[in-house]
Amino acid sequence: MTIEQSAEGCLLGLACGDALGRPVEFNSAAEIESKHGDVTEMLGHGTHGQPPGTITDDTEMALCIAESLADRRGFDPDDVASRFVEWLESRPFDIGMMTRDSLSRIREGASWDEAGADVWESRPEGSNAGNGSVMRCAPYAIAFRNFDAELTQVSQFSSTITHADPRCRWGCVILNRTLANLIRNERDPLRTALKNTASAPDELRTALTHVQDVITGDRDAAPFESQLATSGYVVDSLQAGLFYGLTAESAESAIVQAVNSGGDTDTVGAIAGVVAGARFGTSGIPNRWAKEIEESDRLKRLAQRLLTIRMPIPGKRCTTMDDGTIVFRERTIEGPAYISAGEFQEATIGHRPHPAPHRSIGTAYHELTPATAAMLDWERRAYAIHSGRTSTYAVPQIDLDEKLDPSQPALVPVPQYPFVDAFDDLPEQDQQRIKRDGHAAGNAFVQAYSAFAGIRQSITEGETETVGIERMDPIAGATRVLVGAFADAGEALLRRNEIGGYDSPAEIEAAYDVSVAEEIIAAHPDAVYEVAEIFLQLASGTGAILDYITHLRLPQEQQPVRDTSPEDQLAGLRDTAHTMVGELYVMHESLRRVAVRHPEIEYEQWQASSAPPGGR
Repeated sequence: MTIEQSAEGCLLGLACGDALGRPVEFNSAAEIESKHGDVTEMLGHGTHGQPPGTITDDTEMALCIAESLADRRGFDPDDVASRFVEWLESRPFDIGMMTRDSLSRIREGASWDEAGADVWESRPEGSNAGNGSVMRCAPYAIAFRNFDAELTQVSQFSSTITHADPRCRWGCVILNRTLANLIRNERDPLRTALKNTASAPDELRTALTHVQDVITGDRDAAPFESQLATSGYVVDSLQAGLFYGLTAESAESAIVQAVNSGGDTDTVGAIAGVVAGARFGTSGIPNRWAKEIEESDRLKRLAQRLLTIRMPIPGKRCTTMDDGTIVFRERTIEGPAYISAGEFQEATIGHRPHPAPHRSIGTAYHELTPATAAMLDWERRAYAIHSGRTSTYAVPQIDLDEKLDPSQPALVPVPQYPFVDAFDDLPEQDQQRIKRDGHAAGNAFVQAYSAFAGIRQSITEGETETVGIERMDPIAGATRVLVGAFADAGEALLRRNEIGGYDSPAEIEAAYDVSVAEEIIAAHPDAVYEVAEIFLQLASGTGAILDYITHLRLPQEQQPVRDTSPEDQLAGLRDTAHTMVGELYVMHESLRRVAVRHPEIEYEQWQASSAPPGGR
C-alpha cells in the first residue's frame, strides 16, 4: 500500500464513519439493533433527518482544516479559525456546544487562542472535554507525518481554537501521531504515539494504554470491548475509536462495529474510520459507501495536496522530496520551521555510525542554492545539538502546559535564508553566520594584499635582483597593474582606498579594519558583486606572479648579500606568493558563502559575475 492510498483512505474512512453513524447518533446499541439490526449501509433520515451519505460537523470541519493547509501551504491558525466561523455562519445542522460557543466568540472579535480557553474555563467538569477537536484533526497527520515535533505543536494549537482542555489537546496529538505512523507504515503505531507524552493527562494515557494492551495480547479483547463507553467525552470516544480502528480485520468491520456500539456514533465511527482507513487504504473503504458521499472526490484530492506540505528530511549532502526534486520554500508553520535534533538523527543516521556533517560548504557542492545552504547549516546545527557538543542553536522547548518535560526533543530552527527578502529580517543566528563569512573575507583580503605588498616592495626596492628579478621585468609590471585592483577591492569590501596603494605589509595591516567587513556585508551587499568582478583580475595577475616565481631559476653568477642567501630569498618569495594566491581564494570562497546565504544577493548573478578560473 502506498502513502497516497493510506492518506486517501484516512480521509475517506473519516467521512464514511461519520455518514454511517449520523442517522443513529445518540441511540444505544440496543435501540440500533431493534430498529435496524446491524447498520451496514448508508441510511437516510434518522437523527438530523438527512439523506443517505450525508456527512456532519466531523467531516465538514476536517475539510476546513484540510483546505486551509492546502491553500496556505501550512498551518495558519487565524485562517483555520476564520474558515470555522464561515462554516458556523452556514448554519450547520450538527454542531457541538463548545465549538459553537468558541466560534461565536471569535466571530465577535476574540482571538483564536483565547476563545476556546475562555469557553473551557467557563464550563464545569463533565462538560468541558468533548470530542469536537479529535474528530476533525486528521489532516494534520497527513501534512506533518514526517515531523513529530511540528505535528505535536499544530495538533495542540488547532484543538485550542475550540477545545483547550489538555485531554482534548493531547487526544489530538496521540491520534495524529498514530495516524502519521500508519501512513508511514510503521510498526506499533499506537505504542510509538504514546511515547514522550509525560505531560498528557493520566486518565487519557491510561485509557489508550489499555487499548495498546489489547493489541499486544496483554489484555483480553472481549471483556474490554464490553465495558467501552461511546459517549461524547473525548477519552471515551478516542479509546473506542482507536480500539475498533486498530483491532478490526478490515476498514468496513471497524466502522460497522464502532457505529453499532451506539452513543456518539458519528464521531466514534469517524475516529474508527480515520484509523482503519489509514491502515487499509482507499481499497479498504467499501465503494458502495464512497459513492453515497458527495464529498468523496474532494477528500481524495485534498489528501494528495496535503502530502505535498512538508519540510524535506535532510540527507547527507542535499535536501530532496519524495520525487527527488530539491524543494525548500514550503513553510509548515508560522515563523521559522522547527525540526527536532532527534528526528535528524533518525532521518539521516538511523542505527549506523555516522560522521559529523560537513561544517562548511565546499567546492563539491556545484549545484549550491540558498535552500541547500540552509539545510546544510541546519544539519550541522542539529548534529551539534544531538551529539551534545553545544546548546547554542537549540530553542526553548515548547510546553503548552508550562511544565518542564525533559522528554521533549531539542528543537533546532531551520535557517531562514530562502524565506526572507532582507538581511534585517533574518534571525540573529543567521545574520551572525553571514557576518562571520564577511569577516573571513575581509581578513583574507588583507592577508593577500599584505603578501602582495611584500613581493612588490622587494621588487621595487631592487631587493630581488640577486634572484633574477629586476625592476623592469614584465613581472614587475604586473605588480604595478595589480596595485589598482587591490585598492578597488579594498574600497568595495572595507571602504578604504588609497590611490597608489601601500608600500609595505605593515602599512596595509594598519590601514584596514577587518571588522568593518561585517557591517559592509550586512548593509551594502552590492559589495559582494563588486569584489567578485575585481577578483577575476586579481586571480589572473597574482596567479601569473606565482607561476613566474615558481619556475624562476637562480642566475649562475650570484651577487653576495649580507643577511639572506639567494636560495632562502627565493624560497621566501615563493611562500609569500602562495600565501597571496591562497588568501585570495579564501576570500572568494568566503564571499561565495555570503552570496548563497544573503537574502539580498542573487546567487546566480554572483556566480555569473565571479566565474573564477579553475585551480590555483
